[in-house]
Amino acid sequence: MNRKSTRQIRLLLALLAVLLAAAVWSLILLGMAPSRIYIACSREDQVALVDPVRHEVLGALHTDAGPEELLVGGGGWRLYVACRRAGTVQVFDTATRRLLSRYVIGRAPGHLSMDEKRGILEVADVEGGPNTLLHLEPDSLFTFLPKTVTSPYKGAFERQPTLLKGEVDLEIASRVEIPDRGLLLGVSGEVPEVLVAGLQDLVVRLRIPVGERPGEIVSDDRMTRAFVSVRGEDALAIMDLQSLQVRARLPVGHGPTRLLKLPGDEFLYCMNTDGDTVSVVRMEGPEVYRTLKVGGNPLGAVLWDSSSR
Repeated sequence: MNRKSTRQIRLLLALLAVLLAAAVWSLILLGMAPSRIYIACSREDQVALVDPVRHEVLGALHTDAGPEELLVGGGGWRLYVACRRAGTVQVFDTATRRLLSRYVIGRAPGHLSMDEKRGILEVADVEGGPNTLLHLEPDSLFTFLPKTVTSPYKGAFERQPTLLKGEVDLEIASRVEIPDRGLLLGVSGEVPEVLVAGLQDLVVRLRIPVGERPGEIVSDDRMTRAFVSVRGEDALAIMDLQSLQVRARLPVGHGPTRLLKLPGDEFLYCMNTDGDTVSVVRMEGPEVYRTLKVGGNPLGAVLWDSSSR
């Protein structure tokens, strides 16, 4: 082998070493991607990205018209966005923020559910029509991208509304269960109360006034308190779950709707849909720790915790 050939082989090996090192560092950096909160801002057609540690807005992903529902799937590598006004579902890479795919559903898509073992994403029609199943296929990162759309299907994952029985049957939008007491606490925008029903028979036993247009209810991990967004009063109602009474009210932004509790019972994110802000609530107290300006009509929110990757 002559000297020229030897030099070419050495250069080739050096180039391969550099490429291998770059690939390894890319995987390390992607694996260390920080946690993110994604918030759908339907009026401005974007998804805001928030740092859940520093509670700061980092930027936004531009979407089709009317993003409302979000789902993180594919081991955390994929963000699925249901855009109601556009009638589409978009798929973003969470590491690069790049749009990977768009699916035209044609109705009012929402309430996303993922069965990753079967490679199926279910997209519900929030206006009451049949659901759509997106059959998925693995991509190079062993996650999933949409491949084909099947015929519309009703209730693939048995997601049916809960109807509470009482003076009037009511469909609840959000619920908290207390299994050791056999109770279910639910809210419906139709009545200004938290409805307490039997977990088995769903018969309403108690009505707890909280204010006009309650939107969502969440509890802390210890099941000692529940937080209820009250859209008509720009406040959170804080309930004691032992006595089943409202113990405090915390003013937040204009028109609170959706709630997202972060792990550890320290912070709760309240989407102020009518005020284009998010109230970061410190649960101990409670108190509003910070108010974030995220864009028009914040609705759906989801946390991706990188520590679970």
